[in-house]
Amino acid sequence: MRRETLQFEQDEAIAFDLLLATPFVVVRRACPRRDWIPVGLRGSSRSERYGGWLHRDSVLGVYDPSSLKAVQTRRALPSFEALRLLQRRWTGMELEWGPVGSVGFELATGVEAVSPESDLDLLIQAPQPFSRAFARELIECGATLPATLDVQVTTNAGSFALAEYAYQQGAVALRQLGGSVLVSDLWCDSAASVA
Repeated sequence: MRRETLQFEQDEAIAFDLLLATPFVVVRRACPRRDWIPVGLRGSSRSERYGGWLHRDSVLGVYDPSSLKAVQTRRALPSFEALRLLQRRWTGMELEWGPVGSVGFELATGVEAVSPESDLDLLIQAPQPFSRAFARELIECGATLPATLDVQVTTNAGSFALAEYAYQQGAVALRQLGGSVLVSDLWCDSAASVA
């Protein structure tokens, strides 16, 4: 990868050294720039996270979270076991979903990123609304998993925490590129939905 196709916002020399060791980036939430994708670089610890911009012509491949749940791993860690159990429990769910965070990163890259304490971070893609009762059912399926479940839901309007939607009455925080807003309709991208 040519340096002019990837720009980091801080510690550029350290970030490029890390990129040589682990040549993968993840898409991060930020307003895109013309022809540039906001990306993040993961190191071996949380203190080794670097934000940057990748020129779209430099993208060699993309892993969608929903494709990662089929990737097999032999590592016997709680978050991987939780993913295997949840796949059985959520069989038949029509929404696209899959692992993100350290589990998704490790399944996509083969680079060990998951620890025994890692949560299972999931992303559900929900272009159409679903009920709070359904959200509670999904969470209850994960109540006895060997790892803590943290689920984000993406809609055309932004993303939100499944647990907050399931158990909080009224407006819910919707994360958008410009920041978070409290909304009553998580699937409406109109400013009129702001509570």
